[in-house]
Amino acid sequence: MELFLLGLWLSVFAAVTGSIDSSCPRGSYINDVAHHGGDAVLRCSSDGGLIERVYWQREQVEGGDPEMVKAYCAMRSDCNLSGPNYTGRTDFIDNSTQGNFNLRLHQVNLKDEGCYHCVIQVKRKDVPSIKHCYIQLYVVAQYSKPLIKLNQLGDVAPGQMELNCSSSGGYPEAGVRWVNKSDNSTFPEELVQTESSTNKLGLYIVTSVLRLHVADGTIACHIVNNRTKNVTESEIVLSERSGLKDYSIHSGAANQTMLSYILCFLFASLPLFLD
Repeated sequence: MELFLLGLWLSVFAAVTGSIDSSCPRGSYINDVAHHGGDAVLRCSSDGGLIERVYWQREQVEGGDPEMVKAYCAMRSDCNLSGPNYTGRTDFIDNSTQGNFNLRLHQVNLKDEGCYHCVIQVKRKDVPSIKHCYIQLYVVAQYSKPLIKLNQLGDVAPGQMELNCSSSGGYPEAGVRWVNKSDNSTFPEELVQTESSTNKLGLYIVTSVLRLHVADGTIACHIVNNRTKNVTESEIVLSERSGLKDYSIHSGAANQTMLSYILCFLFASLPLFLD
C-alpha cells in the first residue's frame, strides 16, 4: 500500500515539475552549509492555503534518478515516509499547521551533499497550487591541528632539512601554504611537495613536505580548506645549532575564520525561492 501511494505521488510530482536537472536551477536556490556528523536544517514553507502534500527529494544522484528524502500527506499517515538512506535521520521542525516544513537532517555525511528540492502542494479556494524550494547543501569538515616534524638531511644533503606537515579529517580537499614568519612570505612551490588521500569516510588526509637550507627562524604550515578558506595553522621554531628548538600549535583563530566565511557565504547567496 505504501509503495502504491508513493508511486502515485511520484507520478503526480513528475508531471508537475517536468524534467529534473542534476543540480539546482540557476538563480532559484539557497546555499546552506552543514558540518560532517552534525545536523542540517533545510528550509521550506508555503505562503498560505490548505496543505495537501509535501515532498522532499535530493536531485539526480550520481547521474541516476532523484532520491526520496521525506514525504508528508495531510490526514494520511500511511504516506508519511522517509527514503531508505534517510530513515531515522529526518524530521519536520517548526509548525507544519502553518505551512512550515523545514526539514532537519541528522548525522550529515559526505553523501548528503547535493541539491534538495521541496514541493508543497496546497489549495487556495479549491484552486491547486505548487510551491518549490531548492536548497544546495554543502558539507564541510574541520581539519585537525597540523603536525610538523623535522627531518635533518645532513648525511644525504649537507645543509639541507625537510619539514613534514600533516593534517586529517577535513573536507573538501585542502591546500597547504608554508610561510616564513619573519616576513610572512610564502615559500616557492618548487620547494614544496603536497599529497592528498582519503580515509574510509571520504575525509581528506593532507601531507606536505618543505625542503630548505638549515636556518634559524619560525616557519608556519597553513592548511587551507579550499571551500571555506578556513586556515588551521601550526608553527615550528628552528635553531641552526640544535635543529629543533621549540614546537607549538596555533589554531585559535581558525574557528573564527570559519564562522565569518559561513556567514558571508550564506548572506551573499540568498536568491528568492522559485514559486
